[in-house]
Amino acid sequence: MSFDPQSLHALLQQFFACAWSDAERKQFVRSLRDMIQFEDQLNAARNQALALVQADPTADHVVWLEGVLRMLERVRSGLNPHRSEAAFSPGSDILHLLGQQIQKADHHLRICVFTISDNVITDRLIDAMARGLKVEIITDNDKRHDTGSDIRQLRQAGAAIRMDDGPDHMHHKFALFDDVILLTGSFNWTRSASARNYENVLITRDPVLVKSYLREYKRLWTQFQASAN
Repeated sequence: MSFDPQSLHALLQQFFACAWSDAERKQFVRSLRDMIQFEDQLNAARNQALALVQADPTADHVVWLEGVLRMLERVRSGLNPHRSEAAFSPGSDILHLLGQQIQKADHHLRICVFTISDNVITDRLIDAMARGLKVEIITDNDKRHDTGSDIRQLRQAGAAIRMDDGPDHMHHKFALFDDVILLTGSFNWTRSASARNYENVLITRDPVLVKSYLREYKRLWTQFQASAN
């Protein structure tokens, strides 16, 4: 299950101010474990619970919050720091997962994809650059001429772009977020990939995989230096 802040909020609302019977605790923790995979998602759950109580800080609500925080600690103890997550298309799951990672990145996006023509993704990248995020993109030189390609728009918005310079295709499809999170799979960053095609992505924080993909990215970035902005 992909992490969804709205589903998390609905879960907290469902159990808000309950007295925490054994059955309620078990159901709540089970739902949290299905939903939460990473530390930042755990922090989001804590912040949402705090916000609920701050809006109405009665003694009973404070006791409820203490129970939530204890159960979140139980969930934390079972987290795998290198846990991975997958999403599939057609449908919105991949776009949702990709959008989350773009929004959560703090410093740097390294993108290595065949093409970018989905305006939803492009708009998110432009928003990220507007808030100060550094965006680098390696892409295929032939695809930039396709109708609907957003590479020129992204370059004008401030992205650093490099392209392959030979007759063969740069056909990778992966991205690195702050050099600690990897997203990879068959998914092209196009409208048809999310709306019609059967595609997949995998997102992971496994440091061995992240390091391997980062090495490949840096190799290509250097190799395609002649096409730099």
